[in-house]
Amino acid sequence: MKPFKLLAALCCIGLVISCKKEKKDDTPGGQFIGLWVESGAKKDTLVVTEGENPVIAGPMLFLHSNGVTYPFQYRFNNSQDSIILTDMTASSTLRHNVPYKIVFQQNQFTIKKFHAVLPETDPLTFYKVR
Repeated sequence: MKPFKLLAALCCIGLVISCKKEKKDDTPGGQFIGLWVESGAKKDTLVVTEGENPVIAGPMLFLHSNGVTYPFQYRFNNSQDSIILTDMTASSTLRHNVPYKIVFQQNQFTIKKFHAVLPETDPLTFYKVR
């Protein structure tokens, strides 16, 4: 009977360990992943991914405005206070690797206007939906 109790105890311990909550990523990169809505007109949204798709190289930001999607590759600078965006639709290298200051606060962030379709508000505020 002792081996059964030992096996049951080990199974319970394994179950508790496997059910442990996933640690929340509080880094700017971790906070950035998700769906965001622009606070003013509430018609522009951002979908930010980690780059898990093998077809797309690296993390991506998708700006959805007026039924059109604009893709950007992004990365944070070393100090994590600016994001570097590369407009994937722009043929000119002038819109590649452009840094924008980004400030995170409770489920929102502010950033300067980074595309012509966005409202003229400066800075823009986006709220996290999920």
